[in-house]
Amino acid sequence: MPGDNFDGPLEDWGPRSGADTGNPMMSGRVFYEADGIEIGVVGRYLAARPDEPAVEVRAFCPSLGIVEDPVTGSLNASLAQWLTGNGTLPPSYVASQGTCLGRSGRVHIERDADTVWVGGDAITCVRGEVLI
Repeated sequence: MPGDNFDGPLEDWGPRSGADTGNPMMSGRVFYEADGIEIGVVGRYLAARPDEPAVEVRAFCPSLGIVEDPVTGSLNASLAQWLTGNGTLPPSYVASQGTCLGRSGRVHIERDADTVWVGGDAITCVRGEVLI
């Protein structure tokens, strides 16, 4: 169950055991029905060890041509501000994103007073130059 200071919908799940656990968010179902809707979803893993992700995040942006984003720093920053601010999550945690896409994205969150820091590893997929 969410903590006493929680003021929003956050689903608690059992221990992390992979994408085929039967958790609604991990089933690969699409969470939107109409164009123009952008949805971010977060679910918390119960009893997550400090070295494991505390939450699973999914982002759907079909109006932008992105059915599901494998890792979204801005969504994770917003969720962190909300969920660390009300005490639901600790000031430092790791979020998992991209699991249903076969990606193992890890977003490291650190809250320092009113500032939320978002970090993680990245892979350069495209490199180039633009002449203006």
